[in-house]
Amino acid sequence: MTSSYGKVKKSLSSLDVAVIINELNESIIDSRIDNVFQLNENSLLLKLILKGGKHAYLVAEGGIRVSLTTHPGIGGSGGRIPLFRRYLREGVISRITQHMFERIMVFEIRGREDLRLVVELLPRGIITVVDSSGKVLVSTKDLRARDRTIRPGLPYVFPPILPDIRGVSSREFIDLLRTEREVGRALVKVFGVPPEVVNEVLEESLRKASPSTLSDEDLVRIHDLVKSFIEGVVRKPEPVIIACDGNYVSFHPFQPRKLEGGCRVISFKSFNEAIDEFFQFFEGRSTEVVEVVEERDRVSLTLSKARENYEEMLKSREELVGLVKLIQENYDLLESIWECVSVKVRSSGWESVTSCNVSSYNKNTGSYEVVLGGRTLNFSILKDLKTQYFDLVRKLKNLDERIRKGEEVLKSLEERLRVLDSVIEEKTRKIPVVRFFQWYHVYHWVITRNGFLAIGGRDAAQNEKIVRKLMKDRDIFMHADIQGAPVFLVFTEGREVPEEDLYEVAVLAASYSRAWKEKLRALDVFWVSGSQVGTAAPAGQYLPKGSFMIYGKKNYIKGVKLRVSIGIQIHDNKYYELVAGPPELLKSRCCALITLEPGDTKPEIVAKEFTELLRKTGYVVKDLKLDDVIRYVPGPSNITEKIVVG
Repeated sequence: MTSSYGKVKKSLSSLDVAVIINELNESIIDSRIDNVFQLNENSLLLKLILKGGKHAYLVAEGGIRVSLTTHPGIGGSGGRIPLFRRYLREGVISRITQHMFERIMVFEIRGREDLRLVVELLPRGIITVVDSSGKVLVSTKDLRARDRTIRPGLPYVFPPILPDIRGVSSREFIDLLRTEREVGRALVKVFGVPPEVVNEVLEESLRKASPSTLSDEDLVRIHDLVKSFIEGVVRKPEPVIIACDGNYVSFHPFQPRKLEGGCRVISFKSFNEAIDEFFQFFEGRSTEVVEVVEERDRVSLTLSKARENYEEMLKSREELVGLVKLIQENYDLLESIWECVSVKVRSSGWESVTSCNVSSYNKNTGSYEVVLGGRTLNFSILKDLKTQYFDLVRKLKNLDERIRKGEEVLKSLEERLRVLDSVIEEKTRKIPVVRFFQWYHVYHWVITRNGFLAIGGRDAAQNEKIVRKLMKDRDIFMHADIQGAPVFLVFTEGREVPEEDLYEVAVLAASYSRAWKEKLRALDVFWVSGSQVGTAAPAGQYLPKGSFMIYGKKNYIKGVKLRVSIGIQIHDNKYYELVAGPPELLKSRCCALITLEPGDTKPEIVAKEFTELLRKTGYVVKDLKLDDVIRYVPGPSNITEKIVVG
């Protein structure tokens, strides 16, 4: 969304960070971190217990914002959240600082170990927990850049930073500014001064002036103006949101002097409130949802433990029933052994009981063992056999009662879980959608931008069927230029297929080939008309199943990138399809998608991250199994992109 005021503001500026830190140092210092959730791959939601006992929620989104919120949304527990919880839970926030005058916030946390939570709000910024020695414990993403590598065990390195305009000398300021062509651009590029500050402090003629045309005195005056403005705003902010034509477009910790037509200022008591309201305008989340999700997590954990306990009781019952039955069927034999052991112990001592057909004994406990029916039974001479037998019967009866009560507990917890799921669904106003099936869903498939259906074989049998039974002369046969690749067929229906559609199919033909597992980045793909494909081998030769003869010229699509997206496409707000295709094609069709390239993450983990992503959509995707998603993952992958658009 844009307006006459300009582009919508996407993240906090360095000045915003300075102001928000002051507010947070007044409101959440000495608060305890009660829990940690995930809103998306690069964000944390901290549930805090303030000094007075009240709860508060702090959102930290890498590259975007940090603020308290009354709209925390649905917090997830997947990905790396268990590690963040391990290090941050029960920690106390002791201080919050800004790294230089950069968009980087550092939370100092007291706990079992003194830690730092570093939130980078620059583009591609991440969130990292750093130990007292400066080493990375966990981050929202591993990072390998030209100037630094962030992963557990390595020393944490800050992103490259710009000079702090508040701390440089006048001489340094002049020398650095004179390296650029325009004053305004130089302030933003060299010193990281927010563009809105430059526009507010300097008139347009001065912003566009070349530093080389200005005197040292003029440049010093600019330096003083910018410093004075920043220090004044940090000392006494006036938080506002700028709304243009009914839509929010920006937020600032100061009142702008002039606005474009159709824009107005909305004032707030705190900058936190302004930031929260601004992002809530676009996200529309509710506070109650997180609390319901927390309860659901607790109930789910209790249910999981109750199921484990129930399964253990069933196993114990099975063993006990077998033991009681074995004793019943061999009671006379076991009684004679018991009497033999008792007599031998009294008359000759324990060493003589081996003649009574016992396999072992323990004179300290007064017990012996008998092997019967492949099982080892333990008995005592301190009780007669009849008493020991009825002890087992009573134990079985008590176990049956515990199992009955366990079933009641399971039913109660399952019902509570269903209720909480319904509440979450209702509060988030998610639309339930069910899966619908088409005949081509059993294959690899895609519908191109111009409406051509293409299918690909998942195995040799499907390849064979596609060519022998489904392909017509004017259809297009496509194959990656590598052994071990599926046949793809484009149903042309007599129409010419544009190059862009052919490329979209080629992406799947390359990505679902053996090249993915070999971690190739690109691959040539060829296509021919159906009339050029033969199913019979030349005389004296043999064609394996799923192989075909190609006659005539092949048309090549060179250097097709192995890069595929998997997404959910919604139809009529009632049905969904699990789809795969080029990222550019799916982004216009799907409510959520992930983009993959060859890598090392197992398909099972990729599928779990995809299903976790679906929780953030406006839909409840029913009956989607993990195995369904795994079938669409070409092999070990890296997730390069996650998108939720609806």
